[in-house]
Amino acid sequence: MNPSRYANIVRVGAAYDILATLPFAIPLVAGWCLRAFADLDAWLGLGTAFATLDATSLFFINLGALAYVAWGVARWRQPTASNGQLNAGLRLLVIGLQLFALSQGATPILWGLAAVLLLLAVLELRAPSGAAGGAGERTVFSRQAGDLRPGRRAGHALFRYIRVVNRYTGNPDTTISSAA
Repeated sequence: MNPSRYANIVRVGAAYDILATLPFAIPLVAGWCLRAFADLDAWLGLGTAFATLDATSLFFINLGALAYVAWGVARWRQPTASNGQLNAGLRLLVIGLQLFALSQGATPILWGLAAVLLLLAVLELRAPSGAAGGAGERTVFSRQAGDLRPGRRAGHALFRYIRVVNRYTGNPDTTISSAA
């Protein structure tokens, strides 16, 4: 896949995330959207019980949605392979949360949302050839010896910290790539 096509895939995923979560970032609109899900559930005859939200629960819904929207804007502006692959991992985590919610009696409508997220995650995991470590791109992970290891240009404070700790403890089995 060429980099331009991959960037378009990341942007489509970002647009979906922004459009799907922006209503939940706005307090009054979030309540309306949750009510719409409850009404759709009832119309489909699924019979899921929806709880009434208190102000604190609604605040955390708004906060999470706002963070998701901000991440969507960041991916829209910089549709890099590392952002796309990181987001694919986040999508898989969200699917895991959806499966947990379904196991606790959440509306089966989440199956449809999970299917969309899975499709986008699969597309985002297919990075363009030569994208990892390409000119000007900061990579988070690169494939080495069949596993995921932090890339040389990760720039992440945790990776630097682990490298320093491994150096001073004499741990020869470091999972951090040496700096370029």
